[in-house]
Amino acid sequence: MTRRMLAGVALVLAGATACAEVVPGSGTLAPEARAGGGTVRSSSPSPTESSPASPSSSASGSPSKSESGGTSPVCESLDEAALESTFGTGVTLARSQSSGCRIEADDGRSMIVAVFDYLTLSEYKKPNSKELTVGGYPALRATSTTIYVGRSMDSDAEGLLAAYFSGLRDGGERVALKVLEQLIAKYHK
Repeated sequence: MTRRMLAGVALVLAGATACAEVVPGSGTLAPEARAGGGTVRSSSPSPTESSPASPSSSASGSPSKSESGGTSPVCESLDEAALESTFGTGVTLARSQSSGCRIEADDGRSMIVAVFDYLTLSEYKKPNSKELTVGGYPALRATSTTIYVGRSMDSDAEGLLAAYFSGLRDGGERVALKVLEQLIAKYHK
């Protein structure tokens, strides 16, 4: 994926959360994100398909909230019950481009998480970045509403997780960190 295309994807992600940051760099969707990377709970389309999947039935016979809108492999790798516990309310998961998942809480809060294969954490380190760890992996809070996590222990290694959480309001960092902990457990290198 070219830098221009990645910047366009980042702009779409940022626009969806009212964040005006364009993410520079080059990257593509992580292969394990294309393959599902985790437990698949619905019959979602592959990231290259443009139409959402028809809802499949859950054990109770009715579609779950995450299945009703068409999800991405990143959404499918998240534990919906754990998300609901973290948010303190019901959540809906929906595709956010091919590399991400939009998480919307019943109370209107929202965030986007994404998995990238060829971006590095060191590309995003700036003098005003706040260094963090997520699940033991190096991370940065690059802006007041964006956190990046390296998918390996080496900040220069390719592979990055991102959380854009301007739609979470107060306490957003705590929620974003818990969601990123779920993702790093599945997408670490």
